[in-house]
Amino acid sequence: MYKCLIVADDLTGANASISLLKNLKITTLLELNDKNLYSDYDAISCSTESRAISEAEAYNKVFNITKQYMHNDIVVYNKRIDSTMRGNIGAEIDAMLDALGDDRLAIVSPGYPSAGRTVVGGYLLVNGILVEDTEMAVDSKNPVKISNCIELIKYQSKRKIASLEIDIARTNSEVISKYIRDKYDEGFRIIVCDIVNQNHVKNISEAILESKIKFIVADPSPLTAKISELSIINKQKINQSKKILCAIGSISHTTALQVKTLYSNKTVGLIRFRPENLIDSSLYEKEINNIVNEVADKFETFNICILVSENLYRDKPLDFDEIALISKTDIEYLSNLINERIAVSIEKILEKVKIDGLYTSGGDTTIKICSQLNSYSLDIQCSIFPLVVYAKLNGGKYQGLDLITKGGGVGDAESLIKCVDFLIQK
Repeated sequence: MYKCLIVADDLTGANASISLLKNLKITTLLELNDKNLYSDYDAISCSTESRAISEAEAYNKVFNITKQYMHNDIVVYNKRIDSTMRGNIGAEIDAMLDALGDDRLAIVSPGYPSAGRTVVGGYLLVNGILVEDTEMAVDSKNPVKISNCIELIKYQSKRKIASLEIDIARTNSEVISKYIRDKYDEGFRIIVCDIVNQNHVKNISEAILESKIKFIVADPSPLTAKISELSIINKQKINQSKKILCAIGSISHTTALQVKTLYSNKTVGLIRFRPENLIDSSLYEKEINNIVNEVADKFETFNICILVSENLYRDKPLDFDEIALISKTDIEYLSNLINERIAVSIEKILEKVKIDGLYTSGGDTTIKICSQLNSYSLDIQCSIFPLVVYAKLNGGKYQGLDLITKGGGVGDAESLIKCVDFLIQK
């Protein structure tokens, strides 16, 4: 049975949204038949033709069609909205939420960066111009007189509305997910998201899935397409594709660039550990458990996961000299402690998830991981490029596991992508 239902307010939108769901079996309904006729499809879309009718009529149409086609296995509900916010936006969002009746959250944004639609501070811009200052303001059927998305939705929705502004959207899925959960707990049921580029689409999509909150998406299609890719397409492939875990102890600028390049170019799960917790005798066990659980959870959605230090993302990294002075130790001791506990985390992850290939960055990190896994040597297979080798583990429970290891400062921006691709192809 289909896993994605798209309800648009016109046929053009219904076709446009579903056409972005690549690698899925899709169809647009021209007649509203029995939903069981579409059991072989992954996604279906339909139009209520409600953009230019009254608010009450639009509500009823969306409510009824959602009721008709909803079922328990749907992963993504999309109330497709116009990218210039024309139509009965608030009423139709309420209608889908009311029809589902399970206290869901609506993630809303008309942002469509590749089409020149961006949202900043809650204001919709078309090619950098406020939508109210474009030709949409004099549209013959649905003139748009206001650029503030929240104010526009408030006119028709009875729900409490929050904004997810650009300073949150540009962080990462963990921060965004917490923000979403907090707003949900505070009683907000509509969150309007700033979106300027595709990275924001990706971050928000990952975050809503990580939040575990039931949701609908109200957008012109970018969020819906990305969420469907992550939650439907990826899960269909998950058993067919290799799982690659990247364990990165290095915090060099080269490493940071390589991680950023991989994250921007591939669909990956990013897990950030807190080194200060790993060296704290009262916190390290909890931090290890958090790492293990988060990695295992990410592998439910992603085939590639990266474990990295939070220090890579801090404007002011931790001062280990100061920590060593206060704790009456030295940096070498602290570094070893962190790597030992990363290694323990990796062993626990391997016990929970079948990993097909392991990538390690930083010689000290690699040594600690191999020691923890009781691998007494590396069976070197070949050099991938200078100072980067492909090997298999010798000894221990994970005998023969594919491994690529390199120094933290080695390679260029593309090196991590090349290593991951090599492991996938083995």
